[in-house]
Amino acid sequence: MPERESPSESLDQFDNLDLDHMVQRRLAAYALRDYYGATLSEVGQNYLGFSPSIRKQGPKKQWNQIKTRLEVLDNFEAPDELNSIPYKINDISNEVDHDFNYNPPREPLQEARREAENWRDWLLEQSTTYRAVEGELDARETIIRIARESLQTANQSPEERYYGLEEEQNQLNDDVEELLQRLDDIESTTDGITDELVFLLSDAKELERWGEEIVVEENDIAAHIHRDLQVEAHLEDWRVERSSGDSS
Repeated sequence: MPERESPSESLDQFDNLDLDHMVQRRLAAYALRDYYGATLSEVGQNYLGFSPSIRKQGPKKQWNQIKTRLEVLDNFEAPDELNSIPYKINDISNEVDHDFNYNPPREPLQEARREAENWRDWLLEQSTTYRAVEGELDARETIIRIARESLQTANQSPEERYYGLEEEQNQLNDDVEELLQRLDDIESTTDGITDELVFLLSDAKELERWGEEIVVEENDIAAHIHRDLQVEAHLEDWRVERSSGDSS
């Protein structure tokens, strides 16, 4: 199968949809998630040194990681209108994923489409600047950055968890907040690469893995539920066919 030539192909798909219709708005949410996610993945790997695993994350998590890396730049600040788009598209597409009757609002989809090219140009500009100064970052700054990125990756809203995993995400978030406070203290009160900073990085990576395990568990549960629903649908079809045959 041929690979995509550019994330903008997803925008072409969006432009062919009629947003007056609910079902096509649902498809539009997927097209925008594909565009923003593919763009973040491409820029993250090509300019910011992320591994290919970033392709398997949603736009919200991708953007949180990328933004943390860009925050080492002097005077970096994401404009509100651009910063919010990956979050909105992530949330809307998640609703589409988990509710087959969800009716996405039109305006956030239209806004995300209007800003798509401007958002990508701005992200490329910031990422190009980062790559130009990356060599000037010292080892301590790099460890602190990686630890903070890992903690932000693990820290997700419990409202995004399903199938009884909300409480486990709450516990994880509590541990993340504790480590973030320790990281802030280390950053402001110590110099150089201390043992405490190295140990904290290890703890942060462990929390990141815990978060990944929650996602895997959630996906496994969803797959089982989907299979059960398919079996039930087939059984219902069989019962209807049998009932029709008996009545004839």
